[in-house]
Amino acid sequence: MQSAEIVTDDTLRELKQHGSLGYPFSYYLDDISASINGLIDWHWHREIEIVLVQRGEVDCLVGESRTALRIGDGAFINSGV
Repeated sequence: MQSAEIVTDDTLRELKQHGSLGYPFSYYLDDISASINGLIDWHWHREIEIVLVQRGEVDCLVGESRTALRIGDGAFINSGV
């Protein structure tokens, strides 16, 4: 299980590369409750992000949009957001 720590540059772009340039895909199983304060810091990246809630509830804030995600709910976050 991954921790939800995100390392960013001064524009809040996440520095971790997900996959490769030829195949920009990675899969992670994150336990957000194990991160500091149960939060993932603001960040963006060039890859899209798909979130699926398997346990608990997630308060998802993307740009100006806030959504409560429950078990079985998911979210699509576009590149650069």
